[in-house]
Amino acid sequence: KEIVEDVKQSIEDKQLDFIVEIPEDLPSIIGDPDRLSQVFKNLITNAIKFTDRGSITLSAKKNKNNIEIYVRDTGIGIPKGELNNIFKKFYQVDMKEKRMAEGTGLGLYICKEIVEKHNGSIHVESSPGEGSTFIITLPTSIISS
Repeated sequence: KEIVEDVKQSIEDKQLDFIVEIPEDLPSIIGDPDRLSQVFKNLITNAIKFTDRGSITLSAKKNKNNIEIYVRDTGIGIPKGELNNIFKKFYQVDMKEKRMAEGTGLGLYICKEIVEKHNGSIHVESSPGEGSTFIITLPTSIISS
């Protein structure tokens, strides 16, 4: 809820729809809540930055002993050739439609580092002109036998 409040104004300023689909019965995630909040806030902020119309969706679901969290946007997308590089330190996608001068190229790198330190993984699926989906997988506090 805190993350939603932090980004609410930016979403309203761009007149984007913000959809949250998180089940009430989702198990807790093991980890540092401040660092994990930083990851989600960074991904949502990036989605806002690169989405001029449409929506941003934050959703989650349980998958075995993990939780999968999705940050989906209808933004400009990422070219296929750039997908393997976006989590590298200081890397910025060179896109003519959006100047990335306002970024440092560290945000996604930091997200990846935090997620991996929580025994999780992060990856992206994207198509130029259609948007991107960042998928984070993290262990839950409930271990099924």
